[in-house]
Amino acid sequence: LSSAPTLAAWQYTARDFSLGLKFSWFKAGDTVEQVVDFVKLASQVSRDGQWVTEAKFFVKSKRREVLRMKLPAGAVLWETKVQGETANPREDQGEIVIPLPQKNDLNQAVEISLRYGHQSEKPSQVKLAAPILQAPTVMGEWTVVGDEGRILTPVGGSVELVKMVQADTGFEWLA
Repeated sequence: LSSAPTLAAWQYTARDFSLGLKFSWFKAGDTVEQVVDFVKLASQVSRDGQWVTEAKFFVKSKRREVLRMKLPAGAVLWETKVQGETANPREDQGEIVIPLPQKNDLNQAVEISLRYGHQSEKPSQVKLAAPILQAPTVMGEWTVVGDEGRILTPVGGSVELVKMVQADTGFEWLA
């Protein structure tokens, strides 16, 4: 049986029919053992150049018992939760290794929450970076906000800006 759609169909109304077909199977492909379905990052940048990021990862895993990642340079991991429960990540050759719970349904995503931060050397030039995951990511979202009364202006990077930064002066509606 196949779940592929029917490409052609024939109907014969008389007996003694024959149909000659030649077909071959596609080579079986490899499947990924782990995928991150969705990543949500929310970063808060303070006046003195400190930043904190809260990250949520929704991971589907087959035969992999951990999620491996590298935090941005200089970042410190403060909190890790897996499915809402505090987890104990390990460090292995510069990577953070987060244990995943055993589950029966491979299509059920596991939620991993992290909180990490860093102090920038120059408060006026904060550089943010997302964690580097050892699994492919399907979709992600990153929200970056500054302290009240401060405007963050993006300079460079590989992330596409969705909403332009505007000053809260009250005259935005005139534009």
